[in-house]
Amino acid sequence: MAKSYAVTNMKAKPKFIIISGIDGSGKTTIIDAVKDRLEDKGVQSQYIWLRYNHIIIKPVHALCRLVGLSKRYDSIQGKVWRHEFYKSQSFCSIYIFLTWLDTWLGRFKITWRLRGINVDVVICDRWVNDILIDLAVDSRRDKFLESRWRDWFQRILPDNAQSFLITRHVEDVLGCRPECRDDPDFEFRQRAYRQLQESSPNLIVLSNDGSIEQAVNTLLDQLDDFDRRLA
Repeated sequence: MAKSYAVTNMKAKPKFIIISGIDGSGKTTIIDAVKDRLEDKGVQSQYIWLRYNHIIIKPVHALCRLVGLSKRYDSIQGKVWRHEFYKSQSFCSIYIFLTWLDTWLGRFKITWRLRGINVDVVICDRWVNDILIDLAVDSRRDKFLESRWRDWFQRILPDNAQSFLITRHVEDVLGCRPECRDDPDFEFRQRAYRQLQESSPNLIVLSNDGSIEQAVNTLLDQLDDFDRRLA
């Protein structure tokens, strides 16, 4: 029988669930199911998408298109933009710093958005870990996830945050997102996620190779344990 998330010792300060994973891993489906299950149990939840804030970075992306560090390529989805920042490692360092600032602004954005809202759990989609992966891919830095930047980005997360990484068999990912077969960054991104999984002791890996119900139950079980540790 599926276990239910216990609404115990709720505090004014909400708990944060950080959901990460490669496109096609099933993040959206799992998030929707988790949110429904929480609300069925009387847990007030809020969903926020935070891959990029595009406050500082948006004009930088426009500049990159002008100077040739971002290019358009044909895909089954049509024309898509691909960053090639690795062509200038000095620019990569600047871009990483500006993205770090943008991610901090995302933290303030959450605080402002939740102001005056009665919420117990905040579900953040594609925050911090996915941003780190994007930076590793765009800069082509194999050791980026082992650098000091990783620690600096992780410090942005609230203390009462639990991070989850959704994994899925590669063929199922490609079946869900066939455009990834033509993505020249796909293999590098796959390796980066494996590196993240192997080097992050506090990151809970959640397999989506079974049923959605199994994945959701596992996440909620882990959230129960997290709740008890916070209590």
